[in-house]
Amino acid sequence: MDIKERKYLKSQMKHFRGTKATIVEIGSWKGISSMAISEGIKKYCFGSILYCVDIWDESWYDKNPDLKMKKPVIDVFEENMKPYPHKTMKMTSLEAVKSFGDESVGFIFIDADHSYEAVKADIQAWLPKLKKGCIMCGHDYSVKKYGVQKAVNEIFGQPNLPARTIWEIVK
Repeated sequence: MDIKERKYLKSQMKHFRGTKATIVEIGSWKGISSMAISEGIKKYCFGSILYCVDIWDESWYDKNPDLKMKKPVIDVFEENMKPYPHKTMKMTSLEAVKSFGDESVGFIFIDADHSYEAVKADIQAWLPKLKKGCIMCGHDYSVKKYGVQKAVNEIFGQPNLPARTIWEIVK
């Protein structure tokens, strides 16, 4: 995730200025995007809650050994997020979605399993949870080897592309 994408995530929290919004990140890995969102919460809407949803599955590194860390990735995530209030939800996206009521979430960022099927399932499961007028967005839209672009376009048509590989829609 580059600096422009992190700035985008941070800046989106200004839409909740002075409120206590519910914000969900699906796919938190090491917490890079989580920290950007948290910086925005701290600046614009202190008291909002960031829910970080991920399975933090170490077996993923079997296919990506060059990204393996010296300690479990969830430990790296928690160290990175230590300065920020957040709720860690170690579960799948489709398990976590059951914890939220319809139209209860102000901002959703999807960056978990990038396969077409998983992105489509995440969007379909989480879209009813998003409040009207609020943003759902995700990462790696333009990375051709993933199924993100196909799933997003199939559901929404061409989305807004505010920062390099980030897509967004307003409900």
